[in-house]
Amino acid sequence: MFHHHTFSNGLTLLAETFPQRKSFSLLHLCPMGSAQDPPHQEGLAAMVCEMMLRGAGKRKNRNFLEAMDALGIRRSEVVYPFGMEFQGSLLAENWEGAVHLYADLIREPRFPQEEWEAALQTQLQEVIDEDPAEYLIKSLRERFYGTVWGHDADGKREDLLSLAWEDVVAHYRKWFRPNGMILAVSGNVEWERLQMVVEERYGDWKPLDVPPTEPPRLGWKPFHQRWDSEQTHLGLAWETLPFSHPDRWTAWAGFSVLGDGMGGRFYNEIREKRGLCYSVEVSCHSLKEKGGVFCLMATRPEMAARGLDLLLTEIEYLRHGITNDELMALKARSRSSLVRLQESSAGWCQRMTQDWYHLGRVRSPQEILQQVENLTLSGINDYLASHPVSSILLATCGPAPIPR
Repeated sequence: MFHHHTFSNGLTLLAETFPQRKSFSLLHLCPMGSAQDPPHQEGLAAMVCEMMLRGAGKRKNRNFLEAMDALGIRRSEVVYPFGMEFQGSLLAENWEGAVHLYADLIREPRFPQEEWEAALQTQLQEVIDEDPAEYLIKSLRERFYGTVWGHDADGKREDLLSLAWEDVVAHYRKWFRPNGMILAVSGNVEWERLQMVVEERYGDWKPLDVPPTEPPRLGWKPFHQRWDSEQTHLGLAWETLPFSHPDRWTAWAGFSVLGDGMGGRFYNEIREKRGLCYSVEVSCHSLKEKGGVFCLMATRPEMAARGLDLLLTEIEYLRHGITNDELMALKARSRSSLVRLQESSAGWCQRMTQDWYHLGRVRSPQEILQQVENLTLSGINDYLASHPVSSILLATCGPAPIPR
């Protein structure tokens, strides 16, 4: 059963209760991400996240991590452009201890100054660019969304080295707040007790006014990064509808036939039939206001130009529509994904958080399934015909640019 409550300070609590389960997951989405990194301080949000994990409340670094382990918490932390995510999964019998521990983390990080150098060295390990494919996708997103929303959350080496401990503490105090924060919970938990515990730990947290963040600025200027390699990696990006748009399902369904699994058109036409690439994949991505389709392909340099031509041909041909077989396969994959999602407490926390952030509400499994079933061949094909892809950003990484 789904429950939600927004406290007077602006913190929203979401919960999907499953009394029959033995598991429990919680996810905090804090409204400070890499988009709030100041100019020439890329990676500052990531350093805040790293330092927060080095002790909170009354517990110092080692004691805090041991407390996590003692509760059996399987945790993860991610810095997105729009927020900082702290997620944990554990046995339901320990849920209350986990809520208290994460409240210490969110509200009372110790930021031990003696841990600064170790934290900095840890973060620097995240920005070692030894993989051209990884470099390409990071660069492609930055060029597509603009520096503010598209830069790599891990930061740049020179920016990280310019940071000081005081920068991290000040950044946390400026941006961390309850208003806009989402706490999503899924699993075996009693709603009234959960609401009471969250109120106890977060209810007196005062909201903050924060400055507006510059909106995304889409870019189309192609670029090449020389890389001594036996492969050429190329990326394409173009605009699509964001998650919140009512026609998003129709648009994403159309683009998914290009590369959703091994049955995608890119995979079949370029890799299987012609052997022109090692790998090719497509994904849809969304910020709150803008969405993009990102395509990545790895190939040998001498095949790159032909491979690119085929990618562009398939994208252009998409305006002629998809087939009924492709639509049926898409629906089958979507149904299967929904079943797997419902069986995962952690996955359902992700879904609730995503919905609330983008839509301001949470869709039920029945509504999601109905949106899938409502997709029609004529609806998708009419959309693709009336919205052909026009502007495409090209990025390449390899020994030489692709001749055009």
